[in-house]
Amino acid sequence: MDRSIRVRLSGMMFLHYLVMGAWVVPLAPYLMALPTDGGLLFTATQTSQIYSTLAIAGIVAPLFIGLLADRLFAAQRIMVVMNFIGCGLMATIAWWCASQQAELAELYHQKLQLAGINGDTLVSPAAGIASQLQRLHQDPELRARVDAIFRPLFGMLFAYAMINLTTTTLTNVVSLRNLERPREMFGKVRLVGTFGWVVSGLVVAMLLNPISNSPMLFACVLSIASGLYCLLLPHTPPAGKGTSIGEMLGLPALGMLRDRSFAVFLICACTLSMVQSFWVIYTNKFLTDIQAPKPTAVQTLAQWSEMLCMALMPLAFIRLGVKWMMVLGLLGWLLRNGLFATGSMPLSVVIGLPLHGLSYCFFYITAQLYIDRMAPLHLRASAQAIFVFVSSGVGTLVGNVIASSIVQANTVGSVVNWTNVWLVPFLASAVILTVFLAFFRGEVPVSDSGHPHPPQPSDGPNSATKSSPGIEVTLSRVARR
Repeated sequence: MDRSIRVRLSGMMFLHYLVMGAWVVPLAPYLMALPTDGGLLFTATQTSQIYSTLAIAGIVAPLFIGLLADRLFAAQRIMVVMNFIGCGLMATIAWWCASQQAELAELYHQKLQLAGINGDTLVSPAAGIASQLQRLHQDPELRARVDAIFRPLFGMLFAYAMINLTTTTLTNVVSLRNLERPREMFGKVRLVGTFGWVVSGLVVAMLLNPISNSPMLFACVLSIASGLYCLLLPHTPPAGKGTSIGEMLGLPALGMLRDRSFAVFLICACTLSMVQSFWVIYTNKFLTDIQAPKPTAVQTLAQWSEMLCMALMPLAFIRLGVKWMMVLGLLGWLLRNGLFATGSMPLSVVIGLPLHGLSYCFFYITAQLYIDRMAPLHLRASAQAIFVFVSSGVGTLVGNVIASSIVQANTVGSVVNWTNVWLVPFLASAVILTVFLAFFRGEVPVSDSGHPHPPQPSDGPNSATKSSPGIEVTLSRVARR
């Protein structure tokens, strides 16, 4: 019976992340591409604001999940409905983008002719052409047309993000409530989701046109399949108890900030999430600009390395411990941003992209294990909620604003100075790593009152596998990366 459930839950994860991977990665290049290439001419700021819908939804959606899944409806039934609603929303978004892009492309051609710019020179614009494009892209009529596309798209994508992140969290809820040994088996089930993300990236790159609404239509079809599949999931009735808004935001665990290491850890996690915004939003655009072959397919190297690092984590955790695992993760961020700053396509692809596994898994996943061991039993869920709020919420939102400002300031026409852009997260990563090394002293078990106390003889490597009421919050951050 347990094997049958694991197989069904693995299929759920595969389909869910197949849907997400279909549109999240190619969205930024599509939004920022020139209308002559099929894009929507969004600025870096507008693109960042579109991606911020995911961060805002990540803060707001849990407030509704507690009411729906804990008190009112079976989780798998909510997922069926959410997938079908998501399909309808994404189909509307795809239609809106395609219809508006056609009108925008016509207007853009007219502006090019009036400016005396040959469309053939846009493939690799020289400095003079880039300056002309910069002025052209500030044309009031053109900007007004782009803004008219942006505003409804922002609203529709925010609605879709609410649906999508609700479903993301419910995949964790259904898995954790139905697995016999959730701490042992969840990682293996969730790993299948990462493989689904890889498959969708390969399909989009090899069979579809990423600079179009085709990935969105692909996501629509997959959403229908995912919704129908959810009918086969184990019945997961409401837990019969709800969670207050204060608990969802982690307010009961604020007393843990009196511990210097925990406070330093949260500050570093928040600022690292700002650095991560550069990666999430602009990596695919960067790979496109440095002429990496099949950028969406190439970017799946990051997920392959993530799967490898997740498999190596148990051994590394025993040998290195919490602090040095997270130090290696931070070092991965530093090295990758530095390699991207060189602008070298071979270095960025062959070494930079695979560093994602080290940087993400060794910091973020280890961080959640650290919280689970650091917090007393009654505060674990609240402590995890604080972590999600400052990293996926505040850190991501602020990071999106900073990243878009940096990219916008280093863009002339359609040409981005990526060396200047990636130097910012490189220097930020160096500061975060230095602060973490200097002030974080490692794991310190705490008493039930929330104060640190010396390690007890029973605390060892296996203590991370003890049951925790915060496990669903712990692993939902992994799923929303």
